[in-house]
Amino acid sequence: MAENSSGDLDKIPQEIQISVPMKALRTLNAKSKSRILADGEPNDQRLKRYPADEAGIRRQYYEDRYLYHLNDEEIEERIANIIANSIHISSSGVYSANNRYGFYWQKRLIHTLEEACLRGKCPEASSIMLKHMPDLNFFSPSSEIVSPDLSANSANLYRYDKIKYLKNLRKEGKIYLRCASTVDSSSDSARNDNNEILIEIRLPADSLNFSGRQNEVTITDDTDTINLKIYQKSDYYMFCLSQIYDWRLFGNFTGDSVANDEDEQIGCLVITDVNEFVRRVYDAANSAFAGRRYETGHSFSIVASSVKYYDPFFADECSELLSYGSNLSLFKRFEYSYQREFRFVIRPNMPDAFYPQYPHDQFPQFEREFIEIGNIEDISFILTPGVKLKTSANYLMKQDITLLASALGTSFPEGTERVYFCYSVERREVGRTHRQNLMLKRQIGHGAQVHQQMISIPIVDGKNDALNFIRQFYRIFDVREHGNHLIGFRIQRIPDINGIEFDYMLTLPSHQPSDKDMEIKELSFEFSYEYLDDGDSLHRLIKSITLRGATYYSGSPGDNRRFLTPSRGMLHGAEMAFLDYLSEMKVRNLKSYICSCPEINRRCSEFNMPEMNNAQNNG
Repeated sequence: MAENSSGDLDKIPQEIQISVPMKALRTLNAKSKSRILADGEPNDQRLKRYPADEAGIRRQYYEDRYLYHLNDEEIEERIANIIANSIHISSSGVYSANNRYGFYWQKRLIHTLEEACLRGKCPEASSIMLKHMPDLNFFSPSSEIVSPDLSANSANLYRYDKIKYLKNLRKEGKIYLRCASTVDSSSDSARNDNNEILIEIRLPADSLNFSGRQNEVTITDDTDTINLKIYQKSDYYMFCLSQIYDWRLFGNFTGDSVANDEDEQIGCLVITDVNEFVRRVYDAANSAFAGRRYETGHSFSIVASSVKYYDPFFADECSELLSYGSNLSLFKRFEYSYQREFRFVIRPNMPDAFYPQYPHDQFPQFEREFIEIGNIEDISFILTPGVKLKTSANYLMKQDITLLASALGTSFPEGTERVYFCYSVERREVGRTHRQNLMLKRQIGHGAQVHQQMISIPIVDGKNDALNFIRQFYRIFDVREHGNHLIGFRIQRIPDINGIEFDYMLTLPSHQPSDKDMEIKELSFEFSYEYLDDGDSLHRLIKSITLRGATYYSGSPGDNRRFLTPSRGMLHGAEMAFLDYLSEMKVRNLKSYICSCPEINRRCSEFNMPEMNNAQNNG
């Protein structure tokens, strides 16, 4: 890849105006084409190996290769940040990619992966990349507190912090202001943003417009990249909350909390009257800063607003940062967008046209301090975590970045041999549809059936056997389609294992009620299965799996009888537990199984792999 020259614009004259065109450039010139495809045929052949949807998004990236100027470390960090924002934690306490924001993040992730492929340097998958994504081992509210008295039309604010601090804030009204120039001592990455004082963005030169005294700065035809350093005029105070109720934030802000001390655990302060809360903060700030002057002679002012998030390498999203008069203290990079922050900012009230005489990187720094707004027990309550997330060990519990990337419809890491599953699903719910309570989901009474969906499974550690692939498929399906119902699936392509075909049939009723009409019960599932040992001898065995899950009563048209029925999610959990048992028993050549519920005399699902014997011997 050719080296890019760059222009550093941290000291350009104020008369120069930089802006992003209303419609970012999408037509490629000769130079940018050469950046993309030095040799078109190999890339074209490579793209044919991806599922159609993924290949299409990768091809779209060729229209505007907006990430060509990133270094390899930035590419790796970007992949991790996108995955961490794509995945949420559902009310079932598991990772889920089924939400209404999925396509935005999927597209950005695939573009980033394609940029890495064009360089021939795809990053290796490492779970330590996911610093913004909590493990499923933190304390959260109990499952009953999915909707903690939050009206669908209410506008609340939420503060996630140690319970001892929340109690003090609620009773005494003491707000500890943070300074933009100081680094938080907490060990969690959610609190420490290095871009509060200095905003750095690097954009392709052909995505920007320049006007003014351009003779003061050298921008030649060879300038590919513009490095922009946007300094704040002064330090500032801030107090940050969230606009959303989201279980993952209990994990994101865990930091140095102590698990066995309730006051040290992370809780959530819910502000129920936002207008009154804002009024009290304004009154306290105006009182505390009355008469105070900054070194430049300016008084202090306060502003309260939602934070705006931007992609620092995508020109369209950086346009407002370059707008004259923008309040830069209300912008954050897009890796923090999962926080949906609302912040109060107290800073010197400098006019837009005023520029301090001190160097932009040497302004006076503030010390953290308190303001007091008084008791707020009348407009707030505290949610305590109570319990650790408890999830069946059969689900994807750890930060496996490779499987999470697969759940987002992408192939990562590049160059790994993969298995492709084609499946059919009934879409019954979408997560994170409420504007504030992201633990709520929208359920559909009669879901639409969608066919020819694809999931790719990486072949890891040489485990080239179909049973392992199916186990991984079940895990990835649960993340990608969480709350939706698997109808059937097949292996479409497996390297070195040719001709495997199998059938999966769901025999539960097609209609399933919503969660509110379910009952949590314990049921036993009986798996009658057949497998071939290494000597090709056929074995027929039975394994029982017992678990608690959602159930309901169903019947047939014209029949008044009602029968207890496991939900499809409960069945899915039982099947994952059964496949894990087979793996522990080192069963590889599974031929078939029938899953039934003897307590209610109902068959639930069937699985057949008639060609397993020959295929595995050949593999």
